[in-house]
Amino acid sequence: PIILPPFIGFVEYIAGVRFLQQNIPPLRWLGRRVAHIQQRLAGRMSFDHWPAYAQTWQELVQLLSKRRHDIVALSGDVHFSYAVEARASRRARMLQLVSTPLENKLGTQAEQLIIRQAFITRAWYGGLFMRMLSMMRADNNRPIPHSMLFQNALAYVTFKQNNAGEYLVQQDYLAV
Repeated sequence: PIILPPFIGFVEYIAGVRFLQQNIPPLRWLGRRVAHIQQRLAGRMSFDHWPAYAQTWQELVQLLSKRRHDIVALSGDVHFSYAVEARASRRARMLQLVSTPLENKLGTQAEQLIIRQAFITRAWYGGLFMRMLSMMRADNNRPIPHSMLFQNALAYVTFKQNNAGEYLVQQDYLAV
């Protein structure tokens, strides 16, 4: 995924930011040490998403800052499904719908860790404001807990344009 759930994305972003990289010799040495620790942590935690790569992340922020129209990204993750919105300015936003592959199983401990972080539904870091989008059950129009799915499901997604020209996303999940 390009945009991660807010807390997970923030942690990966911090792992990719290179603090203290100035040309002042003592700070340069300390900056290299901190960067080395960040890289080791990112490798151990399998941080391989966009927020962990500062240069590419800034290109994404610049792209969204200059756009006049929304971007819809369809992506996948091996752990869970979710939907998120990101904005760099008032002009355009990125809507990302993340799907998980069929037959995926997440361990109980990992699932609980993800659910605990899911209480943070909004964040601002690295020039983007992100918020999780609600997921709804198709059978009774009730929200799906934590706006995340950990099991196999099919979704019916509808985009409706409002008077301001923004798209409202309605996601109805079947077999949840």
